[in-house]
Amino acid sequence: MSVQHYPLLREGERNQRRTVSHAIDVLAQDANFGGADVAEVRVGTLRLPSREQVGLLSVFFENEKLGKSFVVSLATSSEFTARCQGEEAARQFSIFELDGAKADNDNIVRLSDGTVLRAVEVIPAKLPLKPSGLDWRIVHHTISIVKAENRCYRSLREHAKPTCSDVPEEMLPEEKVIDCSALEGLELPSLKYLAQQIGQRDPSLKRLSRQKIADALRNFGMRIPASQPHQ
Repeated sequence: MSVQHYPLLREGERNQRRTVSHAIDVLAQDANFGGADVAEVRVGTLRLPSREQVGLLSVFFENEKLGKSFVVSLATSSEFTARCQGEEAARQFSIFELDGAKADNDNIVRLSDGTVLRAVEVIPAKLPLKPSGLDWRIVHHTISIVKAENRCYRSLREHAKPTCSDVPEEMLPEEKVIDCSALEGLELPSLKYLAQQIGQRDPSLKRLSRQKIADALRNFGMRIPASQPHQ
């Protein structure tokens, strides 16, 4: 069954929820979870514009007595920490290892491979959901530098016409905005060149660092650093 078929408990708190035990507490308070009950951890995948994949982690509980199922979600993450059974020090794991795990009322989490964990805590991912004004300026300048305006900008009027056929054309805005789906795959010059060109076009950005440019372009999926080989 898909997530939308379940009542989401205290969804407004999801970004502050870091531990599986916290999710179990919510189920205990709101869904009569307790005793020998067992919940299932499921992890969905969200692909960011930077091409990174993060996990959408939720704890599901089917209360047979009530005839209802409930779900409590945790902060979006790509990794989590936990203590393996018999070990004092916590380890770091990929969030996707939690998919299919079972959690009980004693705050013990059993992975699908049988590994027993305690103190499971997710490490919240940094999501580029709200690019800053500076990020947008960097992207606009970069599009101009590589002369990709025709590819990357869309007219709001043209975009709205198919769904607003009963609205007079002159009432639809002519403004052109960035089509973020068109940014991936652009051929970009070096960060050094981009920094020089941006500084020339916008004197207020003369001291803009190459790292800031790289971060902004990565968040929009325009420049993806090559993966570093594991040592």
